[in-house]
Amino acid sequence: MTPHHGILGIAALACALATVLTAASQTPPAPVPLALQNYKPVTMERLKKPEDGDWLMIRRTYDGWGYSPLAQITPKNAPRLQPVWVLATGVNNGHEATPIVNDGVMFVATPGSQVIAVDVRTGTILWRYKRPLPDDVIFLHPNQPRRGALRRQGLLCDG
Repeated sequence: MTPHHGILGIAALACALATVLTAASQTPPAPVPLALQNYKPVTMERLKKPEDGDWLMIRRTYDGWGYSPLAQITPKNAPRLQPVWVLATGVNNGHEATPIVNDGVMFVATPGSQVIAVDVRTGTILWRYKRPLPDDVIFLHPNQPRRGALRRQGLLCDG
């Protein structure tokens, strides 16, 4: 085997790898879920007067009343309600953060620095973000509850 055979083999491997990478880069991106196609950002005006179906902050409004103006659930029909969908977050304890609902998308913060966006109509996970942590991080309480992580990380507000 001459040195040229080795160079030709490496060149052939490089061409094959380039072909695979080019094909992979031409894979079309996944379609944007319907629930996110016309998603409305949270603005100061919307925080002051949220739409009836939105829950944009803890206790829903600045007055902290925690009242929902929705009228579909009444004392008369409450005993007949059944779950429509259930979601497992992958974390089995420490869920204390209030879910935030904006424009049909529910944001759930879990212990372990995870945020999950869910289509409220179907229970479909739209996206999941788990913050990568340094290898040398030491947690005294690894499943410590997260409270209000969505606001601190700026995931909902547009400015």
